[in-house]
Amino acid sequence: MPGPANQLGRKLRALRNSFGMTQEQLAEGADISLKHLGEIERGRGNPTLATLEALAKALHVTLSDLIALRDERQSLGTASIQIRALVEKQDEAVRSRMLRVLKAMLDDE
Repeated sequence: MPGPANQLGRKLRALRNSFGMTQEQLAEGADISLKHLGEIERGRGNPTLATLEALAKALHVTLSDLIALRDERQSLGTASIQIRALVEKQDEAVRSRMLRVLKAMLDDE
């Protein structure tokens, strides 16, 4: 089983890719160097808490979503994280409409 640094790096890369971001875009959004981001994604970097918070913010996910290193089979998938990030950006009225649409979609199955 890979160590925590490797797990974090793989998760960070998967999230970045799932949002269609390049390393350059994420590094710029988190205000870190491209080299440092590459090291983190390869499991060789040693990010500070501030860096992890900046990466999570740039990805529009929570810090806990980013650093949760549970068994990957139990980990919240990138699609679920993206959905939550999208929902959290909306105001309450939009969230209510999203919920109604989702329920209607699931009722049709």
